[in-house]
Amino acid sequence: MARAVVVCGKLFDGLSDMMRGPSEILIEDDTISEVSNSVGRPDGAKVVDLSDRTVSPGFIDTHVHLCVDGLNLARQTLHCSPAKALAGLYYAQQYMRYGFTTLRDMGTLDPEWPSVNLRDAIDSGMARGPRLIVAPHMISATAGHGDIQGMFPCRCHMRLSRVADSPAKIRELVRMEHAFGANWIKTMNTGGYMSAGDDPARVTWFEDEMLTLGQTAQQLGLPLAVHTGAAEGCKQALRRRAQPRALLSHRRRGRRDGGEGGSFGLLLRWLAGLLRVIIRAFIETFRL
Repeated sequence: MARAVVVCGKLFDGLSDMMRGPSEILIEDDTISEVSNSVGRPDGAKVVDLSDRTVSPGFIDTHVHLCVDGLNLARQTLHCSPAKALAGLYYAQQYMRYGFTTLRDMGTLDPEWPSVNLRDAIDSGMARGPRLIVAPHMISATAGHGDIQGMFPCRCHMRLSRVADSPAKIRELVRMEHAFGANWIKTMNTGGYMSAGDDPARVTWFEDEMLTLGQTAQQLGLPLAVHTGAAEGCKQALRRRAQPRALLSHRRRGRRDGGEGGSFGLLLRWLAGLLRVIIRAFIETFRL
C-alpha cells in the first residue's frame, strides 16, 4: 500500500467554516484515511511538506465546456471529434493545475461523443486529468440556443446540434444520451447570446416538450440541467425540475382578498415558496 503524509501549514477541510491550524493528512493509496494534528510517520510513507501553504479539498467547477471554444465557435465547431477531445484534455489538465479536481462538462457541439471519450480515458488511467461529470450534448428546439446551423452560410446539415421538435424525438435524444454514458442531460429552453437566429428573451420549448424531456431524464435516473434566460424560461425550468408544488400551494391557499395578511402577506408567502424551490434546484444542480 502506497502511503503519503501531507504536512499543512493551514487546512480548510470543507467541514468547518474555520481554517484549521497546522495539520497533517495521511493518504493511503488514493484515499484520505486520517486528518489530525499529527498522523505519525508510517513505514515507507512519502512526506510532502506544505508547512508554508494552505491546503484545501479540490475545487469543483459545475459548468465548463472543455470541447467548445466559445471565442472561436464557428471554426472550432467544424474541427473533427478527436481534435476537440484533445483540446478538452488540455483544458482539463489546466483546470487541475489550478486546483480543480472535478469538472461538470455541460455539452459539446459535435456529432460524436468527445467529452464522453475524454471522461472515459481519464477514468481508465489512459490520461491524467480531473474527474469529469458529463452532459454529452445540448438538446434544443430547432432555432433554439443549442441549434447552431444558422451560423454557417452553406446551410449544411452536419448534425452538430441535437435538435428536436416533438416529444417523440426528444425522448429519442435523451435515451441516446443515456445509451452513450451521459451523467447528466443538458437542454436549452430559451434563446442565447452566441447562437444565430434566436432571442434570449423567448422560450423555445413548449410545455409538453419540456415536460417530456424532464420525465424521460427522470425515468432514466439522469439529473437535468437547463440553460435558461428569460423569466418565463426560468419558471418553466423550475416546474420541470419536479419541484412545482411549493409555488402552487401558496396560490391555492390564498383567498381572493390575499388570504391571511392580505395581498402583501400572500406575496411574502409566494416569495418564500419560490425561494425554497430555487434553493432545492440549486442544491440539486451542485449534487455530484
